[in-house]
Amino acid sequence: MPKPVRYSYSYLQKVAWGDMDAFGHVNHVVYAKYFENARANYFTDLKLWDTSDTSSQTGPVITHIQVEYRK
Repeated sequence: MPKPVRYSYSYLQKVAWGDMDAFGHVNHVVYAKYFENARANYFTDLKLWDTSDTSSQTGPVITHIQVEYRK
């Protein structure tokens, strides 16, 4: 199996008040939402979701998320 191609993409995510705890830290589960926002924006920028074929029920999905938190 060939090695996967590595891509780099930047997306500016605004932190909402409800994303934080009482100490002003972003809740750890919110990062998955941020990844989803970036993924959707990336594929929108590539115009991969702009199709006239509405019969297709397939699309890009996240199959694995791994987060390493720093102290």
